[in-house]
Amino acid sequence: MNAFHPVLRAIAPKRSQEETRLPEPALAAGPDPTQWRRGFPPREERLIRIEDGSLFRFPQLRWSFNHARELGPTKSVWRSDGAITPLNRAGQGLDHLRFAGPEGARLTLAQALAQTYADGFIVLRRGRIVHESYAGEGAAHRPHIWMSVTKSLIGTIAATLIYDGALDADAFAKLPRGAIVVNTARGDLVNDGDLIAALKSGQVGYAGLDVFEGEPDIHSEYYRLENVFLLPHMGTSAIEARDEMGFAALDNIDAVLAGREGPSLLV
Repeated sequence: MNAFHPVLRAIAPKRSQEETRLPEPALAAGPDPTQWRRGFPPREERLIRIEDGSLFRFPQLRWSFNHARELGPTKSVWRSDGAITPLNRAGQGLDHLRFAGPEGARLTLAQALAQTYADGFIVLRRGRIVHESYAGEGAAHRPHIWMSVTKSLIGTIAATLIYDGALDADAFAKLPRGAIVVNTARGDLVNDGDLIAALKSGQVGYAGLDVFEGEPDIHSEYYRLENVFLLPHMGTSAIEARDEMGFAALDNIDAVLAGREGPSLLV
């Protein structure tokens, strides 16, 4: 693919910063986000599809990010059979909070959320909800596509904790004895030596890993343990997934060579 990069860059349509800026909320193009895919059958201009990439276009994505399960197959992940821990509320919200916007104008939080088309926003402090709001198709009961990227978010938090020296043997000691540790984010999020010691002592009952510290050199002690499951990082290794990845790349190349915008853009 690297050989194509100079060609693609040369022929791709140039767009100014003004052209790529989102419209003001009051001037946003397209129907209200609650009206996408309504009617039977929906009108053509209100359809949203996976195959043509329209689910990632604005303003369609305001609907699709809140209705991913209606566009393609997804997998439900059970929260566990433990009791739900409710989050208590504190305060009256933060809509009144003011700060300087990107161009220096003073904005309230409510104005900033409207200008950035935020589907939902929640702030917790010391285990209590101090602000929670939704817009467009966002709702407290509705799964959002953001939930699919929480692994990366948790990995980022863990990396920060590691940098601060917080995720080490002491952290494993605070887990319930026999806890299960799973790391599918980044290898350096877990200290191999400390995890191996915890596995040997029984403090950690089992571990499932598909990323490792110091890859590709995996700590040899892992191979001697019977309570650890080691796999390559292969979340997209299904034939169907690899085919879709290849076709997506080909569709992008075809679109750019034809002078069109690629259907699967990375921003």
